[in-house]
Parts: sequence; structure tokens; C-alpha cells
Amino acid sequence: KRITVGQVLGSMIVAFNMDRGGVYTAKQLFINPGKAVREYLGANRFHYTPPFRILIITTTLAFLAFGFTEAFQDAESQFTAGFNGSVEENRGEEVDVTAETKQILREISPYFNFILWTFIPIVSLFSWLFNLKKNFNYAEHLVFQTYLFCISNILCFLFPFDNFINQAVVFGVVYVAVMFYYVYGYRGFLQKTWIRSVLESILLFFLATAIWGTIVGLGFGIYVAQTLQL
Repeated sequence: KRITVGQVLGSMIVAFNMDRGGVYTAKQLFINPGKAVREYLGANRFHYTPPFRILIITTTLAFLAFGFTEAFQDAESQFTAGFNGSVEENRGEEVDVTAETKQILREISPYFNFILWTFIPIVSLFSWLFNLKKNFNYAEHLVFQTYLFCISNILCFLFPFDNFINQAVVFGVVYVAVMFYYVYGYRGFLQKTWIRSVLESILLFFLATAIWGTIVGLGFGIYVAQTLQL
């Protein structure tokens, strides 16, 4: 049988899991992320889209949105220029590896999602270690951090506005919103004061980012060195 428009639309709905509350999940995460995660871990789980499914959807849409920003083109140009400079310094001669750089970006681009997602288990580990007395296991902290990551992805939909508004303003708004929702969710989920939530959020993010950045940086450096035979 030939595929019809109805079948295509139906597959889109299934992919976005609308029958299991995709819109409801996003709304509850924005209203009160801490409470939403507690409900998912409790008796109301059926009303929510599972965290890893919504993670895939929101990450895909976030990358799509970022591709429409001016910052994306600027970042690619700056990365290529900086990479050329590093190779020239390493080899001691003037070279042009623009083509090689673009090839490297094309090869690793399918893994961008996975690279970003590796941050979640690391930050979840510190979230769990900071709150051993709260009676949530590591898997439950993993769910919590995944949902918060989804909120960050949704807020990234604002990035394309840098085509109409000052880029620094747009990125500043997104950054502040992401930090607010993280602290807000941390406070609601773990039932802590605002001060403790802010301080612990900053500390665990610093530790997680340092470890994640080191691992990703080393991995990327080794891959580039082997690719360009440096």
C-alpha cells in the first residue's frame, strides 16, 4: 500500500509521543520541574513522557534551532581559524587545513548529541553524592538531571532570535533562564532552601563540567591528532 499523508502525520505524532503527554510534560517541567520529576518517580508516571524519549526530541530540535543562528556560522569560522593557527604553531610552518577541519566537523557532527548526553551521568553522580541522605538513588538523579537537560534544550529554541536581537542579549537571556530553572528544579526536587540550592548547583556544575570537559577535550584532541597525523 502507498504511504498516505495521514500515515505520515500519524508517525510524527507517535515519534513525538503526544499520546503519552509530551505537551503536558513540557508544561509541567516549566511550571515546577522539581514537582514534575517527583510525580514521574511516583504514582503519576503514566501522565509523563519518559525522560530519555523527550531528551532525544528536544536535543534534535535544539540543534535544528541553533543551526539557524548567526552564532553557528561564527563559531565554525572561529574554530577553523583557531585550528589553522594551532596546526601552524605545531608544524612550524604556514599551512591551510580548512578542508581537513570541515571534514573533521562533518565526521563528528553525528555524535554531537551523544557527546552532550555524556554530561548527564556525570552531573547526576555529583547530584546523588551531594544528597545521599535524601533517599533518591543514582538512577532517580539520572532521571532528574535528564529532565532538566530537556528544559535547557527547549530554552535553546530562543537562539535563532539572534538574527533580530543582539546576540549577547539572546545568549544572556538563555543562560540566565537555564540557570534559574536548574536551581528552581534542584530546590523543588530535593526540598532545599534557595541558598543551599544555588551554592550546591554551582559547585556540582563546576565539578561535573571540569571532569566532562577534560574527558571530551582529551578525546577530541587525540582524534584530531590521529586524523591529521600531528
